[in-house]
Amino acid sequence: MSNDVASALNSFEAVVAEADRLYAARPHIAKIEASVALMRTTSARTGSFAIEWRHSRALFFLGQEQSDRLLAQALHREGAAHAAQAVRLAPDDVAGYFWLGVNLGLLAKREGLLTSVVHAEKARRALTRAIARDASYHQAGPLRVLGRLQSRLPWCCGGGFTRAQKSYQAALILAPHNTVTRRYLAELLLERRKTKPARDQLKAIINNPADTEWAFEIERDKAWSVHVLKSLR
Repeated sequence: MSNDVASALNSFEAVVAEADRLYAARPHIAKIEASVALMRTTSARTGSFAIEWRHSRALFFLGQEQSDRLLAQALHREGAAHAAQAVRLAPDDVAGYFWLGVNLGLLAKREGLLTSVVHAEKARRALTRAIARDASYHQAGPLRVLGRLQSRLPWCCGGGFTRAQKSYQAALILAPHNTVTRRYLAELLLERRKTKPARDQLKAIINNPADTEWAFEIERDKAWSVHVLKSLR
């Protein structure tokens, strides 16, 4: 291996490691912004699958935390574009399809009716393909996000309470300690006034074991669950 090739490889591996390190620090939004800035430069230079799906992941998080609707739309749109590129680069890998589904699903949530229906259907297809490749990815993320999408879609468009509940339950079989799945399921149950099973989910979130990789979500969901349980009393 030549020195130039070795140097380029080390540089690429360093970017990937730094992107993961910055995403792990996501309670600090500036870290995710730094990650996106790093990968915008790297993505244009390398067009690598490993960079493209990580770029999409970081843009998803920025968009999720953004209160400005138009800016959130732009971030999710860019995130979907990078995920689509990841799919083209590695069509057999789950990551591209998953982050494509996530960004399109959130984009559908923030857009007008007609456009949102189109994005929701594209998200559903991407998540279905992710499930076919690895349903356990990202702690059963494809099933969790599909359930979230189904909870917002009418039955005629592939949604509805029963479908969403089944997706969440399937996700919890694969990843029983994921608080995001339990929170989504609790919200679904509360919308249907199914208070008893919703309480069970809230209590499970509060008693959930620690997980350093998911510390941000666990702490957020525990605080939310305590608040909701108090309001139910």
